[in-house]
Amino acid sequence: MAGTPDLPITPVDGNVRTDVYPGDGVADIDSPAATELNAGTGLNTSCYITADSSLVGVEQATIPVQLLCQTVDRNEPGRKTVTLGITAVDNTNNPDTTGSNEFAELVEEGDTFIYVERRNKAWDAAYAAGDEVYIVKFKAGQKTPMAPEANSYSRSVFNTFVVDFAGPVVVV
Repeated sequence: MAGTPDLPITPVDGNVRTDVYPGDGVADIDSPAATELNAGTGLNTSCYITADSSLVGVEQATIPVQLLCQTVDRNEPGRKTVTLGITAVDNTNNPDTTGSNEFAELVEEGDTFIYVERRNKAWDAAYAAGDEVYIVKFKAGQKTPMAPEANSYSRSVFNTFVVDFAGPVVVV
């Protein structure tokens, strides 16, 4: 019996980049350009969003196909439901954190944004042609503070409502 293969892995810590852009910050979410992702119009949110929250979720319905001429029912992929969960540092009302509350100040209820996520490269590495990313266009909902806990920090859940989705797509 063969042993377990020693497959290489990429640690997630420090190797996920997330950015939030204005709603018109990416011209074509199906074909994002490295030049527009690196243009400085967005906010690198990698150090604001908590590790346990940044989640692009995709559920896909099943279309059952039951034809009279077949002896086995089959299924086809159906409609997708995309969600985006964001919990982030929220230093609102703390005078000692001037300039370090950009995410909470940027994401206001009712505004539309584009969220871009890339994995397996350093969080501060520029986007490059060939990078695989997930892109979610969303409308911001109500910000909700999380319950205070001992030995923790101030953070809020930022409710999102998905408008459009592309992923995985390749940066050009």
